Amino acid sequence: MLLLFPWTHFTGIDTYKWQDLATSVRMEQSLPWIVHPLSLLGFTPRAYPPVHPVLLATVQIVGDLGVDGGFAVVSWLVALLGVTAFTRLAGCFLSPRIAFAAGLLYGFSPVFMRYAHWATGRGLFLAVFPLFIALLIEPGGAGTSVANHGWRKREGNWRRLESNAQHPTPNIQRPSWGVFSWMLGIGCWMLGVEKNEVIGIRRALALLLAGTLLVLTHKVALVAVPLVLLAALAAGVLRVRRLPMVVRIALTLPFLLAAAAMVTPALLPGLAGLPGGLLRTGVVRFGWMLPFALCGLWLAPSVAESMRTYAGRFVFLCALPALPLAFERQMYGALYALPFICLFAVDGFQALVARMPPAWRVWCVRVVVALALSGALVTVGARSRIACPPRLYRAAMFLEAYDPAGPFMVHAPGMARTRVQAYVSGCARFDVRAADTARPLWPSLPPPRLPTLRATVDAWATALRGLVTLEDTAVDWYGSPRVHYHFVIDGRGDFPPGAERIYDREGVAIFRQNALPK
Repeated sequence: MLLLFPWTHFTGIDTYKWQDLATSVRMEQSLPWIVHPLSLLGFTPRAYPPVHPVLLATVQIVGDLGVDGGFAVVSWLVALLGVTAFTRLAGCFLSPRIAFAAGLLYGFSPVFMRYAHWATGRGLFLAVFPLFIALLIEPGGAGTSVANHGWRKREGNWRRLESNAQHPTPNIQRPSWGVFSWMLGIGCWMLGVEKNEVIGIRRALALLLAGTLLVLTHKVALVAVPLVLLAALAAGVLRVRRLPMVVRIALTLPFLLAAAAMVTPALLPGLAGLPGGLLRTGVVRFGWMLPFALCGLWLAPSVAESMRTYAGRFVFLCALPALPLAFERQMYGALYALPFICLFAVDGFQALVARMPPAWRVWCVRVVVALALSGALVTVGARSRIACPPRLYRAAMFLEAYDPAGPFMVHAPGMARTRVQAYVSGCARFDVRAADTARPLWPSLPPPRLPTLRATVDAWATALRGLVTLEDTAVDWYGSPRVHYHFVIDGRGDFPPGAERIYDREGVAIFRQNALPK
């Protein structure tokens, strides 16, 4: 709680977007970017997941807490929900005491802390995702046979969860939901789950189609499709009751090679820099977890030691693509990977500790706790370094009192614009209108040859999304501003001739310019 307290003013890279959405909800008393049911899945311009902005706006309105206080409350809620949800997931395989410790380690992981500190929609996703996984797998501990659970209880769980998976709540990160729907459909189909048992072939196909639709909402998720198909090839091997360590290592090697292909080299150029890139990315995102996650996958003392359970096979199958996705250049892959990496890391750590002399065990636990706390502190510290300076905060609050209604547009150098924008009510304000050009009946296909694989993936993702994207509507993030405010900070920034100076304190000047008629 102390780590998530707003010791600084507004911070984060794209946190301001979520506050902009909450401001629009508060000022417009509606969700202006939801112009069609397809908006819930991101297939309309400027569409964003609605639950986090609505939650943030509600907290700020009801509690009269302002931006800083509202984000603090939402961050605490996200943190508590995330720790509780992962404790529930870990409790499916580990003892209650170890599961609670795993929940705390999940909450202090760098990826989770990055999105729970001034929590955004990605933080809400990380808080809910472990609970979704826990509900999808069978209840009970490791080694529990499917036959030990009553049919009615299993069927009721799967019917309820199948409905959730086919109609996923579009309030979080759609690409990761799509990847997981793919994993669920392929897992149910190929892990020995028969048509007359838990879920039918038609339901598995529906999950695959739902996952495909969600994957199309973001090009990053297309990277996961071949990885999921590669993991599906291992499903037949997972049907055996026990897997030797050599087989488990062999199953993970293709995914480790894929991880190396995704990493940006560090320290040295080319192939020589891949170990440095893997180390840097792994430590920054997951701290202490990745080496122990490999131990958990290879030793699998609790999670997947018995392949008789659907839960063990399914989680092992989902963890395989999590290895390379953890190193995907953007953070979306890490969002999907974190629950599986953390689960196997805790399992692998306790397996290694159990093999140590008693005198070493306490020190090993202390070292991991220290590393987890250090990772969380470093993450919060790095984010706090780019926080809104106090003098800029005071200038933003002056503008909020000067023009509380808007709409207006802010111009400022660097990140100062987003910092100011977060604290004012008149910006950003959506403007929804008919598009100037009609949408073509069939999207144009990309050229057959593009210079890089990344450009090819981007082009095909855009083309495939065009099949379902509603482009007949134009949504302008900044609406039709009647006034422009130009910030000049320590001489940086510019303003048009004739603009009126309305503020000049502590090296921050604000100039007011009326918008030109269109």
